Amino acid sequence: MKQKWKKTASLALSAAMATGMLAGLIPAEASAEPAEEGKIQAEFFVSPEGSDKNDGSYGHPFATLEAARDAVREINDDMTGDIYVFIDGGNYYVDETIVFDEQDSGTNGHKIIYRNLDEVASASFIGGKQVDSEWKLVENEGADADLPDSAVGKVYKTNVGTDYIFDTIYVNDERATLARTQNKEQIAGFESALTPYMRSEGGGVGDLIYKAGDLDEEAITGLVNAQERGDLDASVYMWDGGYWDWMTDTIPISAIDTSARKLTYKTVEGHPEMYRPKYATRNNARYFLQGNLGFLDAPGEYYYNKTTGDLYYYPEEGSIEDQDIVIPQVKEIIRVEGQSRESMVENIEFSGLTFKDTNTTDWYAYGWNWGDAGDGLGFYPKEAEGSTQPSYCEQTERIEFQYGNITLKNTKNITISKSHITNTGMFGIEVYLANQNTVIEDCLINYTGHGGINIDGGYPGVGGDENGDGYSRDNIVRNTVIHNVGELIGQATGLTVQQSGYNTFSNLEVYNSPRRGIFITAGNSRNPNQAYPDGDADYNAMTDMYSHHNKFEYIYIHDCQQDGGDDGAFFGCYLYKGSENYKPNYINQMIIDSTGANPTMTDLGPNCINLDMGCSGFELSNVKAVNPMNFNIEVNTIKQYGDVIKFDNVNIDYGTMVNEIDKFDDSKMEYDKIGVTAGYPAEFMDSVTKDFAETPEDLYFSEDFEAGLNYTKWAAAGTNPEITTQWFSEDPLSGKQGVELSGNSRLYREFGEKLSKVVTVMMFDRQNNNLAAYDSGRQNSAKVTSIARADDGENIIGIGLDSSNMNNYVVQIGDEKEATEVQRTFGWHELKFDYTSGTDVKLYIDGTLVKTVDAEGFDYVSLGSDDGYGIAYYDQLYIYGGAEAEDPGSITIPAPPEYDASNDNKEQLYLDLEDGELPEFKPTSDKTKLEIVEDPDDPENMVLYNDIQDGHNFYQTGIDWDNYVVNLKWKFAGWGDQDILGKAYDNFTIFVMTNLEGDSRPNNPGSYQIVYRRNLNGENGFDAGVSYFEICNHARGGDSVLGRAAVPEGFDESAWHELQIQTFDGKVGFAIDGETLLTANDGTYTYGGIGFGGINAQVYMDDIQVISNPTYVVYPDNFGLTNAKVNGSFNPDYYMYSAVIEDKEKPVVMELPKPILEGVSVKVALNGEDITEKFAETGKAELELKNASNTLVISEVTSAGSRDYTIYIDNSGKVTEVAPIDPSSTEAGKAPELPAEVNVKFDDGTEASAAIVWNMVNPWSYKLPGEFTVMGVLKDYNETVTVQVTADGLQSIGKLADITTDAGKAPALPKTVSAQFLSGAKDLPLTFKQADDSLYEKAGTVVLVAEAEGYNGTLLQNVTVTGEGTDPEDPDKPGDPDKPGDPDKPGDSDKPEDPQNPDDGNGSGSDAGQGDNSADGNGGNDSSNSGNSDGHQTVQTGDDTSVTAVVAVMAIAAVLAGGTLIIRRKMHK
Repeated sequence: MKQKWKKTASLALSAAMATGMLAGLIPAEASAEPAEEGKIQAEFFVSPEGSDKNDGSYGHPFATLEAARDAVREINDDMTGDIYVFIDGGNYYVDETIVFDEQDSGTNGHKIIYRNLDEVASASFIGGKQVDSEWKLVENEGADADLPDSAVGKVYKTNVGTDYIFDTIYVNDERATLARTQNKEQIAGFESALTPYMRSEGGGVGDLIYKAGDLDEEAITGLVNAQERGDLDASVYMWDGGYWDWMTDTIPISAIDTSARKLTYKTVEGHPEMYRPKYATRNNARYFLQGNLGFLDAPGEYYYNKTTGDLYYYPEEGSIEDQDIVIPQVKEIIRVEGQSRESMVENIEFSGLTFKDTNTTDWYAYGWNWGDAGDGLGFYPKEAEGSTQPSYCEQTERIEFQYGNITLKNTKNITISKSHITNTGMFGIEVYLANQNTVIEDCLINYTGHGGINIDGGYPGVGGDENGDGYSRDNIVRNTVIHNVGELIGQATGLTVQQSGYNTFSNLEVYNSPRRGIFITAGNSRNPNQAYPDGDADYNAMTDMYSHHNKFEYIYIHDCQQDGGDDGAFFGCYLYKGSENYKPNYINQMIIDSTGANPTMTDLGPNCINLDMGCSGFELSNVKAVNPMNFNIEVNTIKQYGDVIKFDNVNIDYGTMVNEIDKFDDSKMEYDKIGVTAGYPAEFMDSVTKDFAETPEDLYFSEDFEAGLNYTKWAAAGTNPEITTQWFSEDPLSGKQGVELSGNSRLYREFGEKLSKVVTVMMFDRQNNNLAAYDSGRQNSAKVTSIARADDGENIIGIGLDSSNMNNYVVQIGDEKEATEVQRTFGWHELKFDYTSGTDVKLYIDGTLVKTVDAEGFDYVSLGSDDGYGIAYYDQLYIYGGAEAEDPGSITIPAPPEYDASNDNKEQLYLDLEDGELPEFKPTSDKTKLEIVEDPDDPENMVLYNDIQDGHNFYQTGIDWDNYVVNLKWKFAGWGDQDILGKAYDNFTIFVMTNLEGDSRPNNPGSYQIVYRRNLNGENGFDAGVSYFEICNHARGGDSVLGRAAVPEGFDESAWHELQIQTFDGKVGFAIDGETLLTANDGTYTYGGIGFGGINAQVYMDDIQVISNPTYVVYPDNFGLTNAKVNGSFNPDYYMYSAVIEDKEKPVVMELPKPILEGVSVKVALNGEDITEKFAETGKAELELKNASNTLVISEVTSAGSRDYTIYIDNSGKVTEVAPIDPSSTEAGKAPELPAEVNVKFDDGTEASAAIVWNMVNPWSYKLPGEFTVMGVLKDYNETVTVQVTADGLQSIGKLADITTDAGKAPALPKTVSAQFLSGAKDLPLTFKQADDSLYEKAGTVVLVAEAEGYNGTLLQNVTVTGEGTDPEDPDKPGDPDKPGDPDKPGDSDKPEDPQNPDDGNGSGSDAGQGDNSADGNGGNDSSNSGNSDGHQTVQTGDDTSVTAVVAVMAIAAVLAGGTLIIRRKMHK
């Protein structure tokens, strides 16, 4: 009988998978030749039941990794092959960091591999110890008197001593919350934000002033009493710098002064850099307090008194005995460190292991502030010595925080693979200084105190060579998931790269971060005028900056910036500046989704990508950024520094500065390759986001806008709705489009009967009220009015947003709106109307019931509001459940209402000034003067003179003019003598669309501004003293430039000029002397008055005219169409029409409408093709219609932009039959090829090919083997089609049965292994690593490593060597000094070696041979045996071959009985 090490299988397998494994117990054919490459020199084994007194053999394993490391040191001087250390499943408690140095390197190009013997990640190295001392229930008396009353009888304590001070603990494999006030209560959707926070009333670098009432009596008492006892060890966690939300600090408190409401930070004499925040606290900093018994009042909280050693814990559920509590003993589990870049540790691999539960520090602050924001220390750290840019200290982590669960320093060819790094005190993996050819692959890194992976090559000028190439280089991170970082530190990042180059980062998924997903940076020359060693004057980016030639590809980042402001989910900064000297970094095939912060964050709203403060050389290709809080990609550095950034198929939408969203080709995105691959370890697959677009059951009506706007399903009113490819509610691997409603834009639908069903729709909310425009030319805004309705079409029942309430969502009942208790938050939200009761409707927001209204049913749904404001986004509307109803069918576009032309071309204002009366303009200050004077060029003519020192004059602010033209004559008189801000902002401004929506101050209302700038100092690309024009959006938060232009050639400002401003639908056009100079399409302001103002300017104006509802174009009857009857007369406020062909045998001819306003033109497009030229000769053209629905768009092109009128011309019959679509098949991991069209028949008997628009297929539908259905719609018809797809691939792989051989004789190895594919069983060729002959010289067990063709993992082959020598592993042999305990004895499998009773080699701590074989990597393979009761299957080599295969037969029977593979797909969102 062979002894078996104890373990518990961690994967549950279906019958089909088990069969696939067990089939491999029957070797298909013997005598395969071993591979020449990949030789195994030696093997050692480690087990929780082993002993360090053992020899490390399979039968007598070591108990610790250190013992195995030391054994390797004896044989690795001149390696002839790889050395394997196999680590059995179980827990290994670490109380001292395991250090690998140069003597632990692999030599002669061979590796030392520390890897799993059982399932991937089943061997756990735990950086602490279990609490096993006695717990007692706590009463708030004596030493525990500070315990809050509410926690009495619920909190337990035990004494764990003070030998090792810890600052975090882990309970049931999760980080516990250090007792805090206010209590942690995370906002739904923001699990990486440590909300809620209090707000400081002030403070410096050494203290914080708290507001009265923020700390309750129990919290204050606890702090005061701890101070009096001398055991005050509470700390402040804060986003410092006042309202800035960039960095967090954790600073211990040394004192509390209740009278001054002041908390004083701890200090260390002679070390002012210690316990010091990055920036001063200042006013309005978000913070909470933690670490005091007086705060311990919520389940899941703990408190550790560092003076007494008492540990307190408030269990979340269950008894205290049910809690597995680990207190950390180390900050690092593994540290691989060479002495320098000339003396590196090389050629070590850690594979298939778990590293978790490490300690953090008692304080933290980001960087060493030399002089930023006036809060600097004024001196540099020791690490900056020799650097050409010592101010790099401000951008790099302090050296005391450069550590992780695994730390690499001065290494080469170190690999970390198939490993789980979790529950970290600081970083997951720290790669510090000179590290080359590091490979991190197939890993899961999550629940980190700080970031996931931190790569830092060191200071400029010392961390690289004279060519500017760093000593940290050529590293690879691939096929890895990083999520839930920053549990202790707010500005955490999934992956940080600084001062490191030529690295490749690929196939990553990064999500759930309080700050960034990926961060690439270097340093900032804070002190550029001082030479070394006092400053950065000697810094040369081309030779001293090493963050270049990095590749970021096939990466999926989402749900980042949950707690931080500004920046981006991918953030680059402080690299190369300007257009001349730079080196490249590359981004290719990247998706960034849902970047936004929780509502406690009031700093600038973040962006998906932010390349900032110097990012020249970046090359972006095939990048898609969607659902941002502010911009999808912010590149203000292009203007700020003249940076060169290249874009190739990037959906950048940065206002008017860089905008290529309309050129973006989604078909070039390789969705099947983005994120981790199908070969990612099955043990970690639950961490991969697989959000499939699912629809409700019993679906009656649906709309996801993936096929565009279908006007057989919807009617529209107001401004035309538009499809957006930037905002949609599906996962970006499952969807591509939503709908955008601007201003009063609405979509609505009427049904033929009252419905008692459920309506759900997704609505997007930017939420943040501090969205910076930078120099983009566009002001984004969360100020939106938009209501989703489901009612009877007359009595409004709606849910949504109202611009007057930035805090809560609203419901609208009739004409009344009321705030709900649901707080507005960034992201997509489900609005739900449940009419299934038949008597009322229940309204929900994200599952929270907010209102119940009496109602029997609905026959009308709509999105958007007649009084809409701003831009709203909707997606995924479903009607389902409830009582059965007739098919909703199709609708026709409703006829336009009759138009009242009485207000067209109405002159709202005309001032020729000849009567000498001042106009009714309201001044905002006494520093602007209006008076009527003689025209300096014509004394007979009276004109308006405006002398503006600093102020404005407004006319009819807030009036309902929504479409008007301003005409005036204008002559510039000169700039004044006032010195306001050094005359840098001197200007003259004309205001249009003035109203109180964007800015409620009557003296400075929201508006569009046409500005004539003096430009005294030279800016924005114009030389000093050269004036220019610009259009701005003015809001309370500031002005955003929508466009700039030089004055026309030959322009003389002192002469009279004709100015015209056209504005409608949030668009503005500006023309001078009949020449259009500027156009802006912003969408913010859609009504209002006018005004004049500025700073230090003097102008003359005359013949000031405002015409509302001007006629730009005259339309012939029936839009000029013959043989196609339009459903109504032209209505300039109605943008959508339909037309029916009267005689299909005759052509449809159109007469071109005629523009009548100067500068206006007309364009015509048919089915997306511009056909305007066809009208050139006669003004008429025959329309070439397709045999389907046709889209005719007539555009009035004005200086303000275009007004588009759409006519849908139906030239098709009713579809009566769609040809069946044959099932499709593909290989797992490869996107299926679906048919582009299908044959259809019409009611008139004709046939045609119809194009199919397929729904987006989430790659995880076919990355793994299985069957799925894809839905699509016929492009020009309201018909749905489906196709069945099969993705064939590997489901499971067999286990290699044990084989035996005689001592001194190499075994005959199997050539193949049986694998189960969806399509059936297959034999896969095997390739083995060759074992050194010495491994077979004596009796024992050898484990060989094999690879199977097409399988991502490796297989382990047990070879039992028999013959000469001692009997290898007989657990029952009497007198065996290393005999283990009973392998089946419960409770021992995870038992660590007793430190009080160390193993004496007589069986108390060892466990013997292992009969299982591991298959790691792909497909959810379980290495536990399912065979005989002892798990032992034997194959004799030679002529006498026998197989114990009963279980294989049983497994085959299971398949025949219909066993199936089940793969769990966890949803993240």
